[in-house]
Amino acid sequence: MSTPAHLSNTAPTGADQHKQDVSVPSQPRLERVPHSAASPSGRTYLGKSLLINGEVSGSEPLHIEGRVEGSIALPGGQVSIGRDGVVAASV
Repeated sequence: MSTPAHLSNTAPTGADQHKQDVSVPSQPRLERVPHSAASPSGRTYLGKSLLINGEVSGSEPLHIEGRVEGSIALPGGQVSIGRDGVVAASV
């Protein structure tokens, strides 16, 4: 006696058990976040795992927990370096 199609065993067997349909986006997803939500104090925050190699310029306060190599030019702005921050730059 055959099993009707809607009652058949559909569990993967053998090599199929380890295959999964995993979709990987081709580009990172970008989201716009209001300034107040991203930095409530109005300060830009550079996290511990981030590295900037080059020139940083602007006019708002910057807090560095990561690493900056190169130059920092923030006329009228303020630069603070956290406990884990490393700055090898002219400021």
